[in-house]
Amino acid sequence: MIKALTRNTFQTELTNGKHHILADEPISANGTDLGLKPQELLEASLASCTSITIRMYLNLKAWAVSEIHVNVTTILNLDTQEKSLRKEIEIHGNIDKKQLAQILLVASKCPIHILLEKNITITSSISII
Repeated sequence: MIKALTRNTFQTELTNGKHHILADEPISANGTDLGLKPQELLEASLASCTSITIRMYLNLKAWAVSEIHVNVTTILNLDTQEKSLRKEIEIHGNIDKKQLAQILLVASKCPIHILLEKNITITSSISII
C-alpha cells in the first residue's frame, strides 16, 4: 500500500512505510518542483518494472548484458485525445537478434505492463477525520 500526504502545496510525500519519495508539480503549475509529476511516476513504474523484469530474465539466461535502459514517454494523439505509453529499451551487451526478440517479449510480461494494458477498475472511498 502506498500512502500519499499532501498539505498546503502540491508537494506530496509518498511512502510504503519503509521508503519515501516526493511527487510535485513544476513551478510553472504552482508547484515547488521537488519531485516527479504524477504522470512521471506512472512512467517510472512502467520503466522500472520493465527493466527489473528484463534483468531477472537475463540473469536466468546468464546473458552478458551490462546495462538496460528503459525510457517511457506518454504520447497524446491530438486528433483523438487518446493517450498511449511508448517504451524504448536499450540493451548494452553481446546479444544477437534472436535474443533481442526474446527480451522484447519478456519486457511485455512485467506486471505493470500487464496491468496497464487491461481495463482497470478503480474504487474510491472518502472520510472526514
